[in-house]
Amino acid sequence: MSWFSLQLPGPLQKYERVIRSVIKELGIDGWEEEYIEEGVGVVMRMEKEQAGTEPQVLHETTVYHILKDHFCQSLDSHS
Repeated sequence: MSWFSLQLPGPLQKYERVIRSVIKELGIDGWEEEYIEEGVGVVMRMEKEQAGTEPQVLHETTVYHILKDHFCQSLDSHS
């Protein structure tokens, strides 16, 4: 798998590991860059939706499960 730098701003960079972990766990081959971009989009949307609510920091486990569900649905649509 070739990895390129994710476009997550400072405080959200910690989710890079989560995005990569889900992609590796699901064995996504051939569309890594597409799924990395999708993962960044999902994390950014989650952060935007949560803005103004407490706590401000998304829990990594929540991000992991949401990303995994999102990627699985996306994989189903590719097959």
